[in-house]
Amino acid sequence: DYDSVAGGCWAKGVPLFWRNACVGYSMHREASRKISYEDAADLISTAFTRWTGATCPTEGTGRSRTSIDVRDLGPAECGNVEYVSGVANQNIIVFRDETWKYGKTVLGLTTVVYAPDTGEIYNADMEFNTLDMEPLSTEDPVAPDAYDFGSVATHEAGHFLGIAHSDVMGATMYARYDTGQTSMRNLAPDDVQAICTVYRPDG
Repeated sequence: DYDSVAGGCWAKGVPLFWRNACVGYSMHREASRKISYEDAADLISTAFTRWTGATCPTEGTGRSRTSIDVRDLGPAECGNVEYVSGVANQNIIVFRDETWKYGKTVLGLTTVVYAPDTGEIYNADMEFNTLDMEPLSTEDPVAPDAYDFGSVATHEAGHFLGIAHSDVMGATMYARYDTGQTSMRNLAPDDVQAICTVYRPDG
């Protein structure tokens, strides 16, 4: 619940990161009454590609693409948000049509489990507040009163990769969203700087 808009970017601790160069996730097969499994899968895949396909500044030589990739591992039967140490865990994506315990203004929540001393991420589970995102839009144009799922998904994908909220208005990781807005689908320079700092092109 740290408010980066009021307090500025959080500068303590260490950056969060996935150790492996490729990370997988599974979306709960039931998806939502408001969005089909296929539409959600496409939009979430696109959201991750915005981050993993970011072009990082270089000195004219070497790679410019981030050194992280994210893959859809197919549907999951279980929709539990949990992490159990010492066993294999799924990074799950679920939709909450019936109940939402985090407050109506919270459109999504990504729970990241990590080592505080190193910042290594062990698990990330993503939940979407499809109960209160009404109407929910998956296509263009987005109505002025509608919630753009692509924007919300791209924001949560940033958290999945370890990126915190930004204090830069207009950035994908800015902590506030207005209905009808689609600009958060695309990374702002502040977002690119964040992903390129954590997942440098040189690995």
